[in-house]
Amino acid sequence: IRRNYRVAFAYGKKDVSSARSALSVKADTALSNRFMLVTDIDHTLVSHKEAESELQQFNQLWLKEQVPRGSILCYNTGRSLESYMRLTRSVPSIMRPDVLVTGDGKVFVLDSEYESLMNETFKMEEVKHAFRATDGLTFPMPHDAGEDEDKYRHSVVVENAEIATRMCEVMSKELDPANYRLFWCSGRDYLNGKYWLAASPQVGGKGNALNHVRTKLSVAAANTMCAGDSGNDLPMFELLQGPESIRGVAVANAADELVDFCSKNQSQHLLLASRKYAHAILEGMAHFGFSAAAIS
Repeated sequence: IRRNYRVAFAYGKKDVSSARSALSVKADTALSNRFMLVTDIDHTLVSHKEAESELQQFNQLWLKEQVPRGSILCYNTGRSLESYMRLTRSVPSIMRPDVLVTGDGKVFVLDSEYESLMNETFKMEEVKHAFRATDGLTFPMPHDAGEDEDKYRHSVVVENAEIATRMCEVMSKELDPANYRLFWCSGRDYLNGKYWLAASPQVGGKGNALNHVRTKLSVAAANTMCAGDSGNDLPMFELLQGPESIRGVAVANAADELVDFCSKNQSQHLLLASRKYAHAILEGMAHFGFSAAAIS
């Protein structure tokens, strides 16, 4: 099905020119009344189980119910473009989205104005200098961890959430919060239960990327729902507050840092789902009135 609002955001050298071209596409004014789902991938949409039964059911509903309505499917992932492409080969049932945001939201700076701002505010040497204060407490990121290194992010592995929190406190004294964002989240199975900690540009993040896409496509906040499972999804959930509040669903298998955020920020626009993975997304869509389908 071809749709005139299709816009592809991609982060990676091979797709920079095409992504910049896509950013110049004018949004269809009718989109303001359409639904947009902005979802994390790993352990949210994709369970990494062999059958991926939840994903299969999500695909069926989306194609049957949402595509005819012109709904927009956006993946907002911490993976790099290359890592995302590896995932599509290992999980071939994952649908091609209308919008792909990679690198923890840094893709939106492919708009030259924001890319210039990133270059002005993010200095890798400053970040690595701040991380040196934590030597002995960190491990290098595994090459296949999903959250690949790039010129706008530096990541390390830490043993537990307490160390990650303490490291953020130490490094925040050296890195200007106006320029840098420090965040950590559970590494799940791909880090053997450890946590990963990263520094990236303050102007980046999944929340800023979501707002950039939503504004570009003229989609109303009330018609936008995010879904996530861990700490790097928090910038999306922070958009549930204020007059321009989106809707958000945290999957039942969410990591402690997201569950803690939900318990402290209860809202009619926030759902801590009773279901896991893609089933939780379907539960959220039904809860907020974006879907009439029942979950089996």
